[in-house]
Amino acid sequence: MRYTIAKLASFSLLLAVSAILNAQTPMQILDKTAAKIEQSNGISGTFTLTTFEGTTARDKVTGTMQIKGQMYLLKTPQITTWYNGQKMWTLMQGSDEVSLTIPTPEELQKSSPIAFLKVYKKGYKLSSKTATLRGKDTWEVTLKSKKKGTPHTIIVNIDKQTSLPMCIRINENGQWTRISANNLNTNRQLTPAQFSFPSKDYPNVQVIEL
Repeated sequence: MRYTIAKLASFSLLLAVSAILNAQTPMQILDKTAAKIEQSNGISGTFTLTTFEGTTARDKVTGTMQIKGQMYLLKTPQITTWYNGQKMWTLMQGSDEVSLTIPTPEELQKSSPIAFLKVYKKGYKLSSKTATLRGKDTWEVTLKSKKKGTPHTIIVNIDKQTSLPMCIRINENGQWTRISANNLNTNRQLTPAQFSFPSKDYPNVQVIEL
């Protein structure tokens, strides 16, 4: 009996030690996600962006996205946005003008689905826990801002199996925005040129620098 109890105790200790060794800090979780996105030749997928008034969904927009590093292309029925890592072009559906801007970090924080990967290493207090989302095991990482001028809270659910974000929730001035990512494909061969406005495809659209 003593031998059996000793074996059970040793096994329990082994499980506890294994859990500690396999645990990841919030920084390590986000580092792994950032590396996965940066090293990919291209990622495509669909997204749903929802804004909330309190706990009530106010507006919802669905679209497609393509990502390569920090560059992205977002398309919805109303608007298309290209960002090549420096410049951003925004084209409203049916318009004969496309606006060209160099967005600030704050503006990128509101428009980029992966902007949190540029800010998590400084200015935020990180914490994490496990959670289930759409039937998948995820890391739920919370970023709490330490300074003004940035979103107060960012919550990211990251698929434990793929290390890719499934859901991003941003709280700014008490208003929540949720970006849900679906059908992510990490094997796309995308080029930097795909993230700049293709003027030859829009010969009747004028570029307006703002």
